[in-house]
Amino acid sequence: MTVAQNVAFGLNRLSPADRAARITEALQTVGLDGAAARQPHELSGGQRQRVALARSLASRPSLILLDEPLANLDAHLRQSMLAEFRRIHQSLGTTFVFVTHDQNEAMAIAGLVGVMDRGRMAQVAPPQELFDRPATPMVARFVGEGRTLPVTVTALTHGRATLRLGDHLVTLPGSAPPGPAWLCLRQRDLALSTTSAGLGAQVIDLRFERGDYILSVLPDAPDLTEPLEVRSPTPAAPGARVRLTLRSGWVMPRAGGAAEAAPDCEPARPLERTQG
Repeated sequence: MTVAQNVAFGLNRLSPADRAARITEALQTVGLDGAAARQPHELSGGQRQRVALARSLASRPSLILLDEPLANLDAHLRQSMLAEFRRIHQSLGTTFVFVTHDQNEAMAIAGLVGVMDRGRMAQVAPPQELFDRPATPMVARFVGEGRTLPVTVTALTHGRATLRLGDHLVTLPGSAPPGPAWLCLRQRDLALSTTSAGLGAQVIDLRFERGDYILSVLPDAPDLTEPLEVRSPTPAAPGARVRLTLRSGWVMPRAGGAAEAAPDCEPARPLERTQG
């Protein structure tokens, strides 16, 4: 079966002329207009993915479901195909429902991202909102590998929550009223302090990642038993003392219950929807 015959699947009700026009249009859209007569074994992995997408586009649907379309591609080809999906969506305006376990894929291509937790939708929002303002502790932990720390809010004023962290009183963006709350922190929210100010912590582990050292540190606060991660241009041996500066974070209500009390719950599946 040639590429053209593959793309023609589902177009049998059209006249031969209309069918040929649809095939040409679909192959041009995915950048394979010169490959109509080729066989599947003559194509690369990325080209085969484009053929599958062309077959879906040929019938001109209002919605296309893409279930793990990049799962079997290497990292470089995966990034290339993500760029293609974005280009094709922008040119056609067709709604894509892109199902993936890889949150980086979802964030890269999404108009909206839905995060599912135990079969239920925990939050649907644009990628930036999911990252900056997670609705639940589970979303906070899953998106961007955040950490959730139990804290007590003393005041909430104009979208900023005041809380005590160790011996320090801090004010951060949040939605939690006075009372028990969760503080969501990610690597970008923390920095190593170059002065004696800041929250004291002890290094318990480190790894090298993308040009920096990622330090796993345990803060000097009785209620904070979960390690935090902070980037450093230089290594620090386990046992070393450091001080942390809090750049930002997100404070959400702590409603209690089993789901909130389990920080290591099973990872959720991000369901991405690119709106047309």
